Amino acid sequence: MVAQEASCCHIAEMKNAAPLALAAPLIAILLLAGCSKERDVAYYKEHPAERGKRTADCDTYSDASQDCLNAKQAQLEAYAVQPKETAPKDTDVAAK
Repeated sequence: MVAQEASCCHIAEMKNAAPLALAAPLIAILLLAGCSKERDVAYYKEHPAERGKRTADCDTYSDASQDCLNAKQAQLEAYAVQPKETAPKDTDVAAK
């Protein structure tokens, strides 16, 4: 009888350990995802494609990290210095 009780307890312990075993890799992935390299505003100003992708990701995931702030600041600065000839005109929008 004692051996039977021990095996039942061992099964209960294994059931409790299963969620922890599944959660550990998920926690590791989440921690590693937060380890992306932070880029400065100058970098994003020089790399418009990456800036666009990063700002879209920041908006999608409501990310307010310093890296997102840098990408968004670079986006604002890039549009602020854009020559008037390349800026969209109100008449262009009305024509479409």
